[in-house]
Amino acid sequence: MSSTNGHAAKHDAVDISHHFSAFARRLDDFRLASTVNFPAGAINLNKAIPDAEYCPITAIDIHHLDPDAFALQPTDAFPAAAQDREFCISREFNEEGDGKFALKTALSYGAITGIPPLGTWITEWVEKIHNPLYNDWKTLINCGSAGSWTTCLSIFLDPGEMFLTDMYAYNIVLTQARALDHEPVPILTDGEGMSADDLERVLKDWDSGEGKKRPRLIYTQGCITNPTGQLTSVARKKAIYELAVKFDLIILEDDPYYFQQAAPYPCSKEPQTQNQTQTQTDDEWLRSLVPSYLSMDYQGRVVRLDTFSKSLAPGGRLGYYTAPASVIDKLIAHGDIHASFPSGFAQAILGELLHKYQHVGFVRWLRGICAQYEMRRNWVIETLDKALDLEFSPDGRMVTAYARNADDASKTTNRVSLMSFRVPAGGMCMWFNVHLSNHPRFPSLAAASTAQAKNQLTTDLVASLAKAGVMVRRGDLSAAASAEERAERGEKGAFLRTSFGWGAKEEMEKGYSIFAAELGRLFGA
Repeated sequence: MSSTNGHAAKHDAVDISHHFSAFARRLDDFRLASTVNFPAGAINLNKAIPDAEYCPITAIDIHHLDPDAFALQPTDAFPAAAQDREFCISREFNEEGDGKFALKTALSYGAITGIPPLGTWITEWVEKIHNPLYNDWKTLINCGSAGSWTTCLSIFLDPGEMFLTDMYAYNIVLTQARALDHEPVPILTDGEGMSADDLERVLKDWDSGEGKKRPRLIYTQGCITNPTGQLTSVARKKAIYELAVKFDLIILEDDPYYFQQAAPYPCSKEPQTQNQTQTQTDDEWLRSLVPSYLSMDYQGRVVRLDTFSKSLAPGGRLGYYTAPASVIDKLIAHGDIHASFPSGFAQAILGELLHKYQHVGFVRWLRGICAQYEMRRNWVIETLDKALDLEFSPDGRMVTAYARNADDASKTTNRVSLMSFRVPAGGMCMWFNVHLSNHPRFPSLAAASTAQAKNQLTTDLVASLAKAGVMVRRGDLSAAASAEERAERGEKGAFLRTSFGWGAKEEMEKGYSIFAAELGRLFGA
């Protein structure tokens, strides 16, 4: 939740207009005439749009769960049918009802800024949760984070410019950037997130003599990262933010898993007592979350992307920016000529649901969802613990996996590890480091090329998993650095990303059991 960070008085954002790309600086020349304000009651002969009367949809009935449908503790008890409620969005706005959205508005073309009641709800929500430490911040509804990232690239970077990011980042983000001629500059990461020391080293030692300008933009996933599932600590965030101030950088904080910060995994075999999360009030829970970069932002250097995809519905394709007013103005201008406006249907349905929930109800819903993903993470680790011999570090955060002896499940065939992973601190992803250097064929394959050896063995494992009916994602798809560069840095393992976000418990247990079996088979265990 928001943190004052020692800054008592709020000021306006610093001027970051010099960071706008040449494209962004031209945008104002192409603003649409629709941005002109007309007097109230003016007869609009300008828009060539169908009248709402000619749309066959007259009302939408939405059935939904109560905010407290899911328990605060990890449990697979499904919400009772009695918790199902409904509301109706009709064509005309009912002045006497408690609704905020009319289907007549949702059916038509809309403004770039979205349907007003939803925009108001979002702004108040951001103030409650993050409360940026400067005055002139604004929010803007968008069509989800994927498209919003490419919009930000066009707003801030000229063709060929590079950006800073984690050593392993969300693969779609990297693919989009590379397609637009923006190469990532990888920064080392550890259990606390992006390394502030390595970031400073890269910035200090940057050589612009080769025609590459020093990067001005950091892309990071704020709290819980995809693919690694790790949490960036508050101390690390503060250090990175101060480097952004020192080196005049913009931080693009893409944070879809902010409200899925999980409790530590109970690796002890002793019976577990009720954890602190279950006894907290909603406000205490919010305060317990590692704060965002936005909540530390006292200069207006953070552009934050939020989404409803992980909390309400990914198919809604609905999210929002929070940024200084000058940036929001450019994003609106960009929307005028590119993406137009988010779906009116999605805004009306999700907006009315959020209006029914209110902020207090949405917080309760988020807590229940967080507990559900924590439960699913625990399922995965429990399944792996049955199939493999898992050895936890003293703090319970790092796990090393060995093959089990078929005759004695309490012993390993040898102490050659198969893989290791950090217990996900939240989100919905597992990030496995397969110890390929322990594979019998690795020395001979690596004699020619470590990178090629890793690729060959990873390909073999992924192929065997696919043949066994299990799909995983190769970690090198999320690599900001090349295979050769990673090998030169001493990386001998290969990463695989899996998810625990969906599917029945039985299906997940089957999938991860197959994963463990094929992993052991690869090593001949």
